[in-house]
Amino acid sequence: MKTRKLLMSSAALLPVISIAQSDRPNIIILNIDDMGYSDPSCFGGDYVKTTNIDQLANEGLSLTQFYTSCPISSPSRVGLTTGMYPTRWGINTFLQERVNNAKNEQNDFLSDKAPSMARALKASGYATGHFGKWHMGGGRDVKNAPSITNYGFDEYASTWESPDPDPKLTSTNWIWAATDEIKRWNRTAYFVDKTLDFLSRHKDQPCFISLWPDDVHTPWVYEGDDASQRQSSHSLSIVLAELDRQIGRFMQGLKDLGIDQNTIVIFTGDNGPAPDFDGHRTNDFRGQKGTLYEGGIRMPFIIRWPNHIPVGVKNDKSVVCMVDLFPSLCKIAGAEVPTNYPLDGVDMSDVITGQSERERTTPLFWEFGKTKADRVSPHIAVRDGEWKLLVNADGSMTELYNMTTDFNEKNNVATANPAITQRLKKAAIDWFNEAYREYADNVIYVTPEGDDTADGTSWTEATTLSHAVKLAKTESGAQVWMKQGTYNVSSSVISDNVAFYGGFNSTEKKLTERNWKTNPTIIDGGGTVSPFRNSLNTSTSTVLDGLIIQNGINQAGANGNGNGGGAILNDGAVVRNCIFRNNRTQTSKNGAAIHCHTGQIRIENSLFYGNTSSGNGGAVQIGGGVTTTIVNCTFCDNQAAGPGGAFGLGNDGSNLNIYNSIAWHNTGAGSYSSLGQNTNVNGGGTVISQYSAIESQSTKLTDGDDNNHMALSESVTPMFEEGGYRLQESSPCIDAGNVNLASNINYDLNMQRRFSGAQIDMGAYEFDNGEPVVGNSVIHVAPDGDEAQDGTTWDKATSLQHALTLADTYTDKAMLWLKEGTYIVTTPIHPDKMEIYGGFSGNEQTLEERNFAEHLTIIDGDGKISPIRNSNLDANVVTLLDGLIIQNGINQAGANGNGNGGGAILTKGATIRNCIFRNNRTQNGKNGAAIHCHLGQISIENSLFVNNISSGNGGAIQIGGGVTATVINCTLCDNVASGPGGAFGLGTAASNLNVYNTIAWHNTGAGNYNSFGQNTDVNGGGTVISLSSAIESQSTKFTDGNDENHIFLSQENTPMFTEDGYQLQKGSPCIDTGDDNYAAISVCDLAGKSRLAGTHIDRGAYEFVEGTTAINSHTPALSKSEGAIYDLSGRRIKGHGARSKGQEDNQMINDQCSMFNGLKKGIYIVNRKKVIE
Repeated sequence: MKTRKLLMSSAALLPVISIAQSDRPNIIILNIDDMGYSDPSCFGGDYVKTTNIDQLANEGLSLTQFYTSCPISSPSRVGLTTGMYPTRWGINTFLQERVNNAKNEQNDFLSDKAPSMARALKASGYATGHFGKWHMGGGRDVKNAPSITNYGFDEYASTWESPDPDPKLTSTNWIWAATDEIKRWNRTAYFVDKTLDFLSRHKDQPCFISLWPDDVHTPWVYEGDDASQRQSSHSLSIVLAELDRQIGRFMQGLKDLGIDQNTIVIFTGDNGPAPDFDGHRTNDFRGQKGTLYEGGIRMPFIIRWPNHIPVGVKNDKSVVCMVDLFPSLCKIAGAEVPTNYPLDGVDMSDVITGQSERERTTPLFWEFGKTKADRVSPHIAVRDGEWKLLVNADGSMTELYNMTTDFNEKNNVATANPAITQRLKKAAIDWFNEAYREYADNVIYVTPEGDDTADGTSWTEATTLSHAVKLAKTESGAQVWMKQGTYNVSSSVISDNVAFYGGFNSTEKKLTERNWKTNPTIIDGGGTVSPFRNSLNTSTSTVLDGLIIQNGINQAGANGNGNGGGAILNDGAVVRNCIFRNNRTQTSKNGAAIHCHTGQIRIENSLFYGNTSSGNGGAVQIGGGVTTTIVNCTFCDNQAAGPGGAFGLGNDGSNLNIYNSIAWHNTGAGSYSSLGQNTNVNGGGTVISQYSAIESQSTKLTDGDDNNHMALSESVTPMFEEGGYRLQESSPCIDAGNVNLASNINYDLNMQRRFSGAQIDMGAYEFDNGEPVVGNSVIHVAPDGDEAQDGTTWDKATSLQHALTLADTYTDKAMLWLKEGTYIVTTPIHPDKMEIYGGFSGNEQTLEERNFAEHLTIIDGDGKISPIRNSNLDANVVTLLDGLIIQNGINQAGANGNGNGGGAILTKGATIRNCIFRNNRTQNGKNGAAIHCHLGQISIENSLFVNNISSGNGGAIQIGGGVTATVINCTLCDNVASGPGGAFGLGTAASNLNVYNTIAWHNTGAGNYNSFGQNTDVNGGGTVISLSSAIESQSTKFTDGNDENHIFLSQENTPMFTEDGYQLQKGSPCIDTGDDNYAAISVCDLAGKSRLAGTHIDRGAYEFVEGTTAINSHTPALSKSEGAIYDLSGRRIKGHGARSKGQEDNQMINDQCSMFNGLKKGIYIVNRKKVIE
């Protein structure tokens, strides 16, 4: 598709506006849902002629550099409403069910304490109305969101995602239904009618109205629609045309009311489109909704105000953001801007009214996707002048673009502009650290002697615990800070969606200033009630932290069938830094301290002792369908009538993960037994113990799924101190945990540093072994390494398997240095927190001394397994593979990532550098013979991919949905796929590929020489950008205008590889034609030669050097025709024969590179034409 040009400036400017108080204009903001930048035809769209939107532009002013405040609905609307970056108020993504809001570290609704444009305008005399989508709180299972009127609106009518949806629009608890009185396709008309009615009733005063339609958000439903086409461009065109018609009807309504001449109408959108139809809806900007690239955040903007704003002006110079509208419109309306919170927006009234085309003087910031597993872009962005930088908070994945010359964000020039990059990177990360959830936590202060009538807004206005719980019901992100002392509760505290923190002395201003050891905070049930209980059958974000919960007892008739002595908790609850003691159950009920009732519950850094259950679960009972995770806890001296003296399991759906914990001297069914299902010590669901010490006879702890489990008994004890539960100096639990399994907690239960000595301890208390021991992060590995050695030096080189076990316990990433040779692996390597380097001879002291071209380091799957697999595919990893040959891998059914990936499966943050992937394959129709890229951003640099075979798509590399893979200076040749992507396969429209300085040729996809294709469509997939690359492909992805200096290869127009491999011959079009911006990625090419040998960098993995290039055994030379391998004397190497014609015809074979197996290091000659016996 040809790139549509940005609109250019025209028309003269009008005089500076000055409005009398009596002539203040009406202000209408039309905020369209999921509007693509080029959906309107006046911004380059061609789906339908948007006549009425175009008329708005003709009668007003358009901005071509207008930005939303976030690339997704809820936070974008928060930015518009408050004039502040939404992350400050804890709204980071679209608002969902409570449990998912908690997982995304966001509140359930926008606090009504936040600034509101409507409130400010109402205070100055405006009548205010909101008609349309809200999505800033309410809906799903959030029932306590404030009314829309709390934000300054006099009237409203809204949809399902609001605190009080219009019943005509919401017959069900979902976005739309066929049973709605007002059908989906009539909603915009309904909101237009509501707006015009409001205006007709308030003609005697200025009005401010938020008119926020559901259109053009999917599903695109129209009268008589075809459900199968609800995300097609055909359906979009129908819905877009109806939206345009209703805007025309609205504008005519203003004229009919006689108010159109003094009404400001603003037309924009909340965020970019989804789907974007291959950039067609985003003006070919990169990205879409849910990304911080331009396609997700740059929006169309039109403002019309007759006789005040110049007609037909298109300003492509000024940068304006949605947060600027609050102060700008207040300036125009003569309203005061609130000062209780500093706005991020700045007054741009002169720009939006056409009085100026000045450049912005303050930077803009965005945050989106910190907790999003499949984020496509980095989660922080800054725009300052002509520069835009994207980066993650940990400093990774830095991208820099020049918005003047590269507004499509094709060319990452961060490496070429180090000073600018460093400045903006620091600014972006500093802003994020300052802004993230700055005003999100609503603290209610409580003391034992608190005033029941106080509002709890400070320690001096501290209230009671019971009153605080009532106040918390009206807050999002409520935190109850409790002063030390004893709180005797006479009725259960219903703790849904509230975080309770103890350990304060009533002077603290920060959560980090408290001390739960010196300021004990006790919640006492008095032997009459269960102190904490969640309402059931709902998800909750309950947090209990720094409390002592004691003397609780279950009550007949209480929820959860009366279980739970100290507490009953639901899905999403977290217990941290707590002590549960002397709680009990009666009448055979379960869970003396805690009954875990539904979903997933986490208990960390806590102590349970002296609790007694008349049923099962002397401390904790895990109900059916529950997964409870217990980390660094201690359980001792608890007892149960059932077999679970510490942990009770309800049924086969009760699951328990125990990490770094101790359970000892707990009595179940009359014997020392810490674990058991209600009627069977060996029953229940999945139980996993890792780095834990447990006294139990249950076979659940000996069934093979436990790791570093210590079996305790009355003779093998944890060695507690006399009269307590801290560890003695000789305890086997000291330095016996795994910090990688621990929670992000700085202190143990005694307020000592949580990590002391060489490793974290088991249990709730850390033995003070002094400062953490920072060990050597390098583990030396050799093919003949000693399993008993620790790998600290080459003389103490260990085996690869033992090195992986050691690396798993490292507090930071581990670096594995692999000596040359072949490592045949029988189980996949999980390098989530590892950097693995090959190319060592076995005496190097620095990375710079190695030579990966000379000292070949081979990871061999032996045709049985996939050698490299990230374990947690949803988490960020630090994986780096550098200087390795990955070969003979094959995917396995049932493996993570849906079984994709023959050589490797990688996830966000992984990097491949200086590697060769050869002879890997997939079976059973799976994708990515060499690598399957699962999530996030993955980089592949200076590497070679040959002779890999996929039974699905992606003969070499498959890019999954939500992935952006960046491939730099790589060569991909002689790979095969059943799908259309012989080298690169794309999974979905959210699969994105950047190919820089790379060669892909002679790869076969779906029987043709084709290096690229989406699973079922050679032209499908997400954004594909080729810069200075040479690719053989028929895909239109390389002719859509997104590519620069691209060479179209074919069987006639070749990269001119040498006869002996994949290096370039003199005269190759790939020599000196790469982009030098990527020259710093690798100092050397894959053969160890200087990366810049000529005037410019070459394309591909090998840099051309004048003269004859010999082949050594690490270069898979057989590439294009039959051949055999000979040594330099001309003798044929036994067992290494010619390649058959069937192989050349791309038949699916198991070992297309088998002729290279077993070759010793040396120089060989390849004869491709004829086999000489």
